[in-house]
Amino acid sequence: MKSLKILLFILLSIQVKAQCWNKISLGSMHTVALKMDGSLWGWGYNYPGQLGNGTSNPESIPIQIGTDKDWKFIETGYAFTLAIKNNGTLWCWGSNSQGELGDGTTINKTIPTQIGTDRDWELLSAGWDHVLAIKTNGTLWSWGNNSYGQLGDGTTINKTIPTQIGISNNWSSISCGYNNSIALKTDGSIWGCGANFYGQIGDGTIVTDYNLHQIGNDTDWKSISCGLYHTLGIKNNNKIYSWGRNDIGQLGDGSNKYSSSPIQVGTDDNWLSVSAGGYHSAGIKSDGSLFMWGSNGSGELADGTNSNKFSPALIGSDTNWAFISLGIYRSCALKSTNTVWSSGSYTGDGTYSTRNVPTLISCSSLATDQFNLNNLITLYPNPTKDIINIDKGNLLISKILIFDILGKKILEEYKGSSKLDVSHLDKGIYMIEVHSEYKIFKSKFIKM
Repeated sequence: MKSLKILLFILLSIQVKAQCWNKISLGSMHTVALKMDGSLWGWGYNYPGQLGNGTSNPESIPIQIGTDKDWKFIETGYAFTLAIKNNGTLWCWGSNSQGELGDGTTINKTIPTQIGTDRDWELLSAGWDHVLAIKTNGTLWSWGNNSYGQLGDGTTINKTIPTQIGISNNWSSISCGYNNSIALKTDGSIWGCGANFYGQIGDGTIVTDYNLHQIGNDTDWKSISCGLYHTLGIKNNNKIYSWGRNDIGQLGDGSNKYSSSPIQVGTDDNWLSVSAGGYHSAGIKSDGSLFMWGSNGSGELADGTNSNKFSPALIGSDTNWAFISLGIYRSCALKSTNTVWSSGSYTGDGTYSTRNVPTLISCSSLATDQFNLNNLITLYPNPTKDIINIDKGNLLISKILIFDILGKKILEEYKGSSKLDVSHLDKGIYMIEVHSEYKIFKSKFIKM
């Protein structure tokens, strides 16, 4: 019975350690997440600096971006990141070759950089290298690449600073594709502009349009989401509609035929939200169940296979999914328990392997370069691939024990060495005990 209690405590501790996420956003190959305490974290590819930690090094686990804890909203583009603070200010970092950061330059930034001085930013959406934004007064703004008219200002001239589009002040939602944009007004109408080679604008044509124009006459749209070349929407009847590219089943209508106009996906009328990724799609129903379809070559559909799906497929049996964000060949979902689960590539689980099932992403603070045990012993690096260095000062260490997450002892070291070889351990999270002459120190580490 005692062993069972210990095991349950360990499992509960691990679950609690992961219950701190509030929001997530996926770029092409990086993820940014917001914790319940308002701190900002990121992982994945980082070459232009989209993780905002001052480097260009990739990260396989969540790392904190700065020390501020007043972040409110996050959004990711192909290789850049945007965020809004509680005070309404706008911050951007990462790739800036087309002016997508909006700071008036085309210079990459590796740390969060404030954009202007306005304090009334409300919503953001990022495409490959362009941005749409809505202010608290309902006005629409855009900047970045405009080679296909995706900024909606009637030109093909790039903008390196936020530029207002039209004079309407009743915009409620926005979504950017690779090089097109879709926006929703408070009256339920949807509007689009930019590249339309696959019919992703949804106006019944494949003609590129540089002006933001209304798509159809319907005024019962509730939400929208753009993928690279396809678009999803939900109407007030809680049914899903899709349009655009469909070669891998991303429209979910059971075929691989493209559509330049919205088509209904199935007959279900209990959809709560949708998300469009690179070549795949996802939806959450009102009962909290998760469905995914489209490309699955990297396991991004999280169904335990790598087979593409041409219609919505139920993922597992859980009914507590609250939000999902899709990148290119990758997915990340948030449960109502404030836990984050990833699949596909760049999952954030401490490896660079692809996963074809939902993988829990820890948000514990053990993911630091080093960790101190009561300020007397320092172990580093963390995570580690092979060696843990032990800075023990004048303490006499009698033994070191390592346990897996189930509490099973897998390593016992008696010599007072300053290095511990863990290269033979499988990748994952482990508990470590350092026994000194008068005290036992305990902590966790990640083996990569």
